This record gives sequence, structure tokens and C-alpha cells, in this order.
Amino acid sequence: MNSTDSIGMRFRAARERLGLSHAQAAAQMRVTPAAVSAMEMDDDEIGSCCTLADVGRFAGVLRTTSRELFDIPAAVSPLRLAELEQLIREHCQSHGISVQQFGEIVDWPVGTNIADLPLVLIADICKELHVDWRRVFLSCDDAA
Repeated sequence: MNSTDSIGMRFRAARERLGLSHAQAAAQMRVTPAAVSAMEMDDDEIGSCCTLADVGRFAGVLRTTSRELFDIPAAVSPLRLAELEQLIREHCQSHGISVQQFGEIVDWPVGTNIADLPLVLIADICKELHVDWRRVFLSCDDAA
């Protein structure tokens, strides 16, 4: 695999490296074979449908890491969810807004655990906070 490969291509290469069919990988990942196929063919599928725990579980089945799946450079350090939550509180305080208002800005249904949000929404939260989303995605390996 090289760094120009898409997430789906890296996902597929990891599955094939293990000699797993779509059905075998799906069974271990607790998804349908069609979902595995969709993730391999459409990077948006992973971002819009998967949570940090999902990606951590998938990486575990594929014997890889979120760093490898998302091609995140070694220089990027992880940001745990508790740290992200603290950054949200600090952002709200410094901007004079409530967490509810912040949620409305980024389309986050406040009350929903961040770990249960689709990756694309976590990336939107990070963008609003001026935080590299890749840092949070590295916590996928801990969320599985």
C-alpha cells in the first residue's frame, strides 16, 4: 500500500492480505458483506456510517491500526475523547456559548456520546475547534 491509496483501498488490501472473503471479514466485523464491499469502494461510507469503535473493531479484525487505515503520519499525536470533550467545553467558555449552541453549530445532537457519532461528524467538530481530526481518529484503536 502507498500513501496515495484511498481508505477503502487500504481496507481492501488489509482484508486480502489476511485472505478473508467479504463474508468472512463481515462476520468478524459484525456487519454485512455488502457493508464491507461498500466501505472498500466508497470512502464516504466509512465516514458517514462508522463510529470510532467500529473502525477500531475493523482495524482489529484486519490486524492493522487506524493510523494505517487512514494513512496518518507518525508525527500526528493522538487526542483522546476526554481531551476533545475538554476542548469543546473550553471553546464554549471562551466564545460565550453553551454546549447546546456549539452542538447546533456543528449539527451534533448534544446528549449523544461523541464516541457514538459518525466519523464525519467528529471531523466537523474538530474543524470547528481547529483540531486535526486525524488526532481523534487515532483513538479508534482504543475504542474497539
